[in-house]
Amino acid sequence: MIEREISLVGSIPLANAAEVFECMVPLAERLRRVPDGETGPTRSIWILCQQNALTRSGGFDAADPSKQPEHKYSIKYPFELNSRGESPGFEIGAIDYAAWAIASYARFRTLKEAGAIPRHWRFQVCLPTPLAVINRLVVPSDQPVAYRLYHAAATRDCANHNRNPERGAIDPNRHSAGIWLPRRHLV
Repeated sequence: MIEREISLVGSIPLANAAEVFECMVPLAERLRRVPDGETGPTRSIWILCQQNALTRSGGFDAADPSKQPEHKYSIKYPFELNSRGESPGFEIGAIDYAAWAIASYARFRTLKEAGAIPRHWRFQVCLPTPLAVINRLVVPSDQPVAYRLYHAAATRDCANHNRNPERGAIDPNRHSAGIWLPRRHLV
C-alpha cells in the first residue's frame, strides 16, 4: 500500500535522463510524474545554464563592477543589459528548455514502450520561473526589463514545444512553487 506519494523536482546527479528514469523504478508506486533530473554539465547547476542563453542573445554584457552590491556576502550578478538589449523590439532567443524537454521525453517514451519504466508514469517538465533566473543573473537595476524579455522568451520556448501535440502542452502561465507544469499528461 502506498503511504505517501513522492514529487521530484530539481537536479539529480546522474549522467543523463535515462539513468534518472531507471534509477527511480524502485520508487515506482510512489511516483506519478518523473522529471528528467536536469542532468549533464549544462543543466546540473539549476538556472546557471541560462547564462548561455543570455550571452547568445547579444543583449547582455558582463556586469559593470560599479553596479554590484558592495556587501561582501551579496550575490555578484554576472549580467547587465547593453544598448541592444534595451532597444525596442529586442528579443532573447531560445532558452533551450523546450529542446531539453523534447530530447528527454524521447528517452522517457522509449524506456516506457520497452517496459523499462512503469506505464503509469507521466513525464514531468520543470522550468524555473523567469523571476528566479533574472533575479540571480542580472543586476537589480536592469531586472524589470530583463524579466519582461526573459518571460517572453520562455513563453516562445513553450510555444515552440507545444507545436507538436504528441508532446503535450506546457503552459507558461500555470506555475506553482517555481515549477511550470504540463497542462495535460504525456503518454
